[in-house]
Amino acid sequence: MLQTRRFSAGLLGLALWTMAALADTTPAAKPATNDDAKWLLSNAEVVVKFNIKQMLGSELMKGQGVDMIKDLINSEEQVKTLLNAAGLDVTKDVDSILASVSGSNPADAKMRVVIKGRFDPAKVQSVIEKNHREIKISKEGATNLFEIPVSDQNLFAAFVDKNTLVLTESKDSTVDAIKSAGKRDATMNKQMQTALSRFSGKESMTMVMVITDEIKQGLAAIPGAGESIAKLQTVTASITVTNEVDVSMRGNTSDAKAAAQLKQRLESLKALGQAAGDEVPKVVVDIIEAIKIVSDNDSVKVDLKVTKEQIEKATKGG
Repeated sequence: MLQTRRFSAGLLGLALWTMAALADTTPAAKPATNDDAKWLLSNAEVVVKFNIKQMLGSELMKGQGVDMIKDLINSEEQVKTLLNAAGLDVTKDVDSILASVSGSNPADAKMRVVIKGRFDPAKVQSVIEKNHREIKISKEGATNLFEIPVSDQNLFAAFVDKNTLVLTESKDSTVDAIKSAGKRDATMNKQMQTALSRFSGKESMTMVMVITDEIKQGLAAIPGAGESIAKLQTVTASITVTNEVDVSMRGNTSDAKAAAQLKQRLESLKALGQAAGDEVPKVVVDIIEAIKIVSDNDSVKVDLKVTKEQIEKATKGG
């Protein structure tokens, strides 16, 4: 059975892990391009994009940034397996990774990962044939399909051209992506479309999750969640890396009252972090204090700016 809900949670976890890793090196659509809308699944409920090229070009990521990005990609099994099998170096061959997931019911759930970069399909196939016998290669018309075992399921990948690699949960979905994706904008519900439109296109990472009824049921178990969770519609997150790290999260609700309640809940969590005092390094307290929480009509925005100096202090024990 397709474990798409687990993959969806993995994408959200990967996005939140990225935020932790970049503000945590602190302890230790207008999607990103107009072309992206053409590669998304229709009615996607989760969309995550990593702008690898932008991250590597930033001042802050020079040097240790290469290892950080490799660790980030390796944390997502599906993407890691595909890149390793293809013999691709994410820091040299890949410009961006766009992932989308749709469908809460396993029977109709779908996922699509689109990797943009510079590829040599013939060379990749040769590497797979020599070193990865576990990967089956078949042909659909003029397209070579790679059936890749990942955990307890098989995923299917194919090259659209020398700049685009597609990975989905089934042979039919991959063939369909090769034929139709990239040609016209995907159909999106109003919440997803509005959330994607808030991005500038200059971010290093972006994430949108539509809060479905199933997700709300899980979140409702959180103590004190109340009406703010019941009326939550989407959650967005972005990270922009330059000579510092700008982290932004937004919870979009259906009315101002729910947004105000969500703001109060987040401020309480911030206060708990501030109360840690001597239990954490001073630089961590400074970063927590720098978090800005603002409600604006029906949404709550959380912003954090982590400077290069704070990151350096944190890596030295702060």
